[in-house]
Amino acid sequence: MNEKKHVVIIGAGVGGTATAARLSRQGFQVTVIEKNVYLGGRCSLLHQGDFRFDQGPSLYLMPKVFDELFADLDERIEDHLELLRCENNYKVHFHDGDLIQLSSDLARMKTEIQRIEGILGFGRFLDFLKEAHVHYTEGTPIAIKKNYASIWDLIQWRMSPYDAPAVYSLLQYTEFTDGIWYLLGGFNKVLQALETIATDKYGARFIYNTTATKINTKDRQMTGVTLETGQINQLDVHNIFLAESYQESFDKIFQHHSLPSQPSFYVNFPSRIDPTAAPPDKDAVIVLVPIGHMKDDDQKDYGELVRRARSMVLDVIHRRLGIQQFEDWIEHEMVNDPSTWQV
Repeated sequence: MNEKKHVVIIGAGVGGTATAARLSRQGFQVTVIEKNVYLGGRCSLLHQGDFRFDQGPSLYLMPKVFDELFADLDERIEDHLELLRCENNYKVHFHDGDLIQLSSDLARMKTEIQRIEGILGFGRFLDFLKEAHVHYTEGTPIAIKKNYASIWDLIQWRMSPYDAPAVYSLLQYTEFTDGIWYLLGGFNKVLQALETIATDKYGARFIYNTTATKINTKDRQMTGVTLETGQINQLDVHNIFLAESYQESFDKIFQHHSLPSQPSFYVNFPSRIDPTAAPPDKDAVIVLVPIGHMKDDDQKDYGELVRRARSMVLDVIHRRLGIQQFEDWIEHEMVNDPSTWQV
């Protein structure tokens, strides 16, 4: 079977949302769990009456990096965001009442710098930009674009922790070369656009107002997360649990027309790919347990067989996935057995 691998991301901040968009673009089934009712984490919005405020950053810097991010998602950034270039980068106010207006316009910067530093000051400023260009060119792949594909990338230091503040010099350079921009609607618009692309175009799912209470593991590997609402993400859209005694189970079905003592079975979660199959933050579950067909003189107690099959399914899910509360989460249950289809 060629099913998508399921990735669960905890947190719909900048990193979680961007990662969800990229992974869903690469073909993964992605679910994002966010404890808050809103998107963005530290890049979310605050509202007070008719007023809106950025809770975190309001400076839109390094626009080429954002362009590349949207291009990686097969999108054009201008189709999602409206950017306004700020005339001044900053107005810096000094204690004596003087101020300097920093700009990416070199002619204006020359006038401002020479006013304060004299005729030689602008030359020193150009020397700074020249050196900063080298830092930016060499530092951006390490500090911004590095893909940490394995744990070794995290523990092999390429930059001393004592020099880490030097990363901020990259911002000074890009402020002068690329300018400072304002995003109409607030910085959270970036996250909104990424969420829309991830969900509408690539099928990712964002679940809000839900806390992940536990990361589940088995044999030292992560198998999923348990949510405060009781949802389980160890189970995908399509799941097959194979019997330990594989041949014996099929002999029971085809030769004895009965229920195996250790059945293989199929579990389907249609709501994992189609949200219309269940209410928000809940799942529709279909379990198919194979059993032999009915004969005309069949006198089996199908009520007892259903009870056994149900018990075995719950036991296997408990033992193999470590989910003990599965039965407690069942709100409504319907059962079909061979007698249902008897003519």
